[in-house]
Amino acid sequence: MIYTCCDQNRRTAVGQHAVLNGIDWLEVLDLEAPAGSPRQRTLMLRLLKPAPPGLGRYNLRISGGERLHNLRVEWVATADAPPLDKTSPAEQGFFAGLDAAERVLLVRTDSAGDYSTYHLRLVRGEDDDRPPIDFDPRLSAVDFSFKAECPSDFDCKPARVCAEGPQAIPDIDYLARDYTSFRRVMLDRISQLVPGWRERSAADLGVTLTELLAYVADQLSYWQDAVATEAYLDTARRRSSLRRHALLVDYHLSDGCNARAWLQVRVEGGPVDLHRDAVRFYTRVPAAPPRIVPDSREETEARSQSPGVFEAMHDATLREAHNLLYFHTWGDQRCCLTKGASRATLRGHYPDLAAGDVLILQEVLGPLTGMAEDADPGHRHPVRLTSVQAFDGSDPLADPLDGQEITEIVWNAGDALPFPLCLSAETDENHGGELIEDVSVALGNVLLVDHGLSIGGESLGAVPAPRLY
Repeated sequence: MIYTCCDQNRRTAVGQHAVLNGIDWLEVLDLEAPAGSPRQRTLMLRLLKPAPPGLGRYNLRISGGERLHNLRVEWVATADAPPLDKTSPAEQGFFAGLDAAERVLLVRTDSAGDYSTYHLRLVRGEDDDRPPIDFDPRLSAVDFSFKAECPSDFDCKPARVCAEGPQAIPDIDYLARDYTSFRRVMLDRISQLVPGWRERSAADLGVTLTELLAYVADQLSYWQDAVATEAYLDTARRRSSLRRHALLVDYHLSDGCNARAWLQVRVEGGPVDLHRDAVRFYTRVPAAPPRIVPDSREETEARSQSPGVFEAMHDATLREAHNLLYFHTWGDQRCCLTKGASRATLRGHYPDLAAGDVLILQEVLGPLTGMAEDADPGHRHPVRLTSVQAFDGSDPLADPLDGQEITEIVWNAGDALPFPLCLSAETDENHGGELIEDVSVALGNVLLVDHGLSIGGESLGAVPAPRLY
């Protein structure tokens, strides 16, 4: 599944649709299997509507697994018509007694798999990864485990998908260099972690341990200051010292490269062809216009304030439609892109998006308040697209449920989301408990820019001839 949502609006809507079908749930036949039936090798795939005729083993793909890969499907049939030559009378009676047997698709595999999670997907054909005709793309795949009924000593409490972010790093006073300052820093930190502990008596065990640690830290600080750390390659902390040590063995240490950043350029109209040598970008300059003509009086006045200068690293074609891209949640609410996600669905038809383009996924509204000023600035992540699907054949790709045009995007696995990203949420009670959409968006027209101003035509003089003393 691309998204994880807190409701089942999509399932309900597909169930009420006149044509669309989808997966309701999957059950592995294990402890309730009749005599003679192979345990954990029969998957009962329950659909929202009766299974369409013609579905065979080439329409199912099972992936995943840690030890056992490439599981093969032996046969596929509906529960009301199992293959008589491949099932026993006991199995046939069991399948016929299932509730709404015409909606249950039986899948027999060649092995029982391992304890890891597997992924079952319905496809149109052996060489066609699209969902079968009249099947909802969101409800055409499901994750499952062959060992759901096996006893386990591990805690079965489900993990939270939208995990809390990392705690803020505490402020550290690096000017603390002696016993008194170390003791004060430690006691202040304990007061933050344990507000109820206010003991300051020297006889208290907590104060004694704190003073002992402060004494040790004071001794370590003394040795750090006393020893000439810059005199040794293993302990040198300044880059200039490392460069001098490296020169002793005729090794020239590189000074590194300029700082680089991802920059979004918003345009009107277009498309606009941007050439890397024809434009440069300044950091915020008070009273300066948004656009400055090169080599003009405005640019001279702007540069007099010593702003940061960035230059584009590549050419780009900018489009107004790519300024702001919204996510499609398939009709569900309170959804989020999970940590590690590498694919999503955009709301709208974007045929000009291509592999290699960079998008910035950004939270723009606070999930609890719905206010832009409460958005987490740390929830901003650039991704480089590896695949874009905007067409279904020659027609724009659309949600089969309501005809909304959509675009499927996939980005590099190395750019997987490092945090959960909320797409829609419900505000807290203090802010009305309302459902809000478009909590996070995608920004297009992104350029890679390099810090520094290129100067051409500058005379550097001549290197003096060597002299022998």
